[in-house]
Order: sequence, then structure tokens, then C-alpha cells
Amino acid sequence: MGTLPYFVKLAAIRIESEMQNREASPSIPMILKCPRCGKETESAGNPYRPFCSERCKLIDLGDWISGTYRISRKSEAEDEDGESPPQKDSEKE
Repeated sequence: MGTLPYFVKLAAIRIESEMQNREASPSIPMILKCPRCGKETESAGNPYRPFCSERCKLIDLGDWISGTYRISRKSEAEDEDGESPPQKDSEKE
């Protein structure tokens, strides 16, 4: 870790320490519901997390690629709160 900034070194040391603590202490398995099919699966050791299987993971990826899922963006008329600014008298009907 020779050329890394000091704060990056500290973060890496902290993460490594936390990972060792997690491995050393027995923990309660976390059960998650698959966002695609709703099946309950254990998160530990699941390479497809948060999905239950590779199939659900790929179906979800396909939905993003095809445009089924979209992240909306603000239009130019919306302000920071996501609401349209009030119209001026000259802009009203």
C-alpha cells in the first residue's frame, strides 16, 4: 500500500478487520426474499445475492437492458424538489 492516500489505507485496514471479525464470529443467517420471484434464500454463500438463482439474476438484467425498468430523470421544468415551478401570469392560459 505504498502510494495510496492515508485515508484509503485506513479504510482498507478497517474493512479487512471487519471481514476477519465476521468470519470469526458465528452469525445468524440472513434470509432475503428474491426481488424477482419472492423465494426466500439465505444470503451467506449465495453468489447471486440478492437473487435466489442465476436465472432470476439474468431475467432482471434482461428487464433493465430491454427498458422494462427505467430510472426517471427530472424534466427541465422541474425544480430541485421534483415539482414543477409555479407558472407566471403570462404563462397561464
